[in-house]
Formats: sequence, C-alpha cells, structure tokens
Amino acid sequence: MNSTASSSDSRQRILDAAQSLFHRDAYQAVGINAICAEAGVVKGSFYHFFPSKQALLTAVLEEISVQRHLSMQQAQTAATSGRDQLLAFFSQWLDAATEQKTSQGQVLGCALGVLASEMSCSDPAIRKLIQANLADWQAQLRDLIQQGVADGSLAPSVEPLQTANALLALLQGLSTLGRASNQPKLLRDTAQLAIKRLLPMAYS
Repeated sequence: MNSTASSSDSRQRILDAAQSLFHRDAYQAVGINAICAEAGVVKGSFYHFFPSKQALLTAVLEEISVQRHLSMQQAQTAATSGRDQLLAFFSQWLDAATEQKTSQGQVLGCALGVLASEMSCSDPAIRKLIQANLADWQAQLRDLIQQGVADGSLAPSVEPLQTANALLALLQGLSTLGRASNQPKLLRDTAQLAIKRLLPMAYS
C-alpha cells in the first residue's frame, strides 16, 4: 500500500470510528482519545486530517449525506414506481434497525437525527449543516413522491412537499422510538400503519 492510500485509509478509519461513536454514545460524550483508540491511530494522525473535533463532526455529517444518497440510489434501483422506491427506502431503514439490534444489542436510530437532537441548540454552525442535510433529504423524498404521483402509483391527492415533511418527521420519530424501546418490530408495525396513510395508492 502506498503512502497516499495508507493516508486515505487512516482518515476513513477516523471518520468511521467517529460516526459510530457519535451515533451510539453522543458527540459530547466522546473524546478524541476514544476516537483514535477506536480507529487504531495515534493522536497525531487525527490532527493531521482534522484540525478540531468540530471539523471531524462536519466531515461526519457530509459522510452521512453521502450514505443516504447511496441508500436512495439503491432504493431507486430496487423498484420502478415512485411509491415502491419510497417503500424500498423505508425497508432499508427498518432493516438497519433490526441489524443494529442483532449486532449491537441496541437500536441506534438515525445518525443524523441523533446529532440534530444533541447539537442543534448548542452549536449554530453545526445546526446550519444539519438543516442543509435535512433539507436535502426532504428534497429527495419530495422528488420520489412527485414521481409516484406522475407514474400513477400514488393518489393524485398526495401533496409532495407536505408529505415529504411528514415522512421525514416519521423517520425521526421512529428513530427516537427505536432508541427508547429497542424494539425493531414496533418500528416496523408503526411505519407500516403510517406509510399506508401518508402514501395511499392511486386506486386503494
């Protein structure tokens, strides 16, 4: 492995470690030493890539956005209609909750939602990044809803922007419910009921 590849690998390991620890334990509870230990790097490597913990959090938020875009792309590949693509995305999200419970013993919920709850009131700069991330997510959901109405898989009465906001609120509510209840089945049952009402089929 050349030095460039090794450097890139170290940065990614720090980023992955930070995202995992912030998601599970909260940003304020995790120190740089813990991140370095989790990533298997020395502290000097951390500061080589990130001048501060806040700079690392900014990178984590960017990584979360990239991961969500990949999930959306997978959902769009998995289905044809706009409605089915939305259902595929929710299925991925719910499957992730089940995997968290299986592998870690705890449903962790939405990484972005966890950081939004913790940081939005205490750090204005981070709040703006979180707002931008949520706005991007809302736009992705809105576009799929518009597609569903256009292709006939969703009822014409479904209003794209308001429904996108409702779906985003549903996801964040499920995130909190999941962390508190630690019951993936409860999330799945709740999501199925809510989605049926928020995303009615054209001829249901």
